[in-house]
Amino acid sequence: MRYRLILLIPVLVMAGAGCKKNSDDEKEPTCRISRITDVLTGLSHTVTYNTDGNYQAVKREDGKHTISFDYAGNTIISQIFDANNKLTRKATMVLNSKGMVWFQMGELFDASGNITNNWSYTYEYNGEQLIESTYNIIGTIPGITSYTWSGGDNTEVTDNIGRTTYYEYYPDKADQQGNYWNLRMLYLGIDQRLITRTKSLFKGFTGYDQFTYEFDSKGYITSMSEDGQLRYTLQYACN
Repeated sequence: MRYRLILLIPVLVMAGAGCKKNSDDEKEPTCRISRITDVLTGLSHTVTYNTDGNYQAVKREDGKHTISFDYAGNTIISQIFDANNKLTRKATMVLNSKGMVWFQMGELFDASGNITNNWSYTYEYNGEQLIESTYNIIGTIPGITSYTWSGGDNTEVTDNIGRTTYYEYYPDKADQQGNYWNLRMLYLGIDQRLITRTKSLFKGFTGYDQFTYEFDSKGYITSMSEDGQLRYTLQYACN
């Protein structure tokens, strides 16, 4: 398999005869993914959030893998720990004024805590639409990737040697937290919604890797399949 590289909260104010309901009673609950199960491995992760609704931790239920997220001003730091609570991977992300990641630095660590590899990305946007990313690693030529948008969706990605990958979407489904990209990147400690925000739900790559979803009665994704094979099931917590 090849890889390339939301919530509506309607506030209803209804007037009754001689009284007005509290607007807090009229808000739809906010639902976020609380548990992800990888059907192929049988492993599940619990997902928690801070008071702002941002990722706080993703913990494998057997205790052998944890991702933590820390926030300071416009900077997010995610760290991935192994079964021995040793740091294995770190990502530092800096947000622009629109809350999108404009700089990202990644680091890998050995068992002694030494950095074995590092790299960085810089991102350029037109509003909230990613139009260019630059990949940098010491000793190599920077790699520039360009992004083409149509109707609010990122439909083409062209790498630094001119190869173009075409993306497909479900035109009748709005993007949401449980899409393919968000799940894949979350396991790397990246909130993909802070890099790419699309209007529609991601369907797959033209010519290969197609993703299908199942939904609950409220419209939240409960499972994702890849080329017909069930990959993930999702559970939610609402408040």
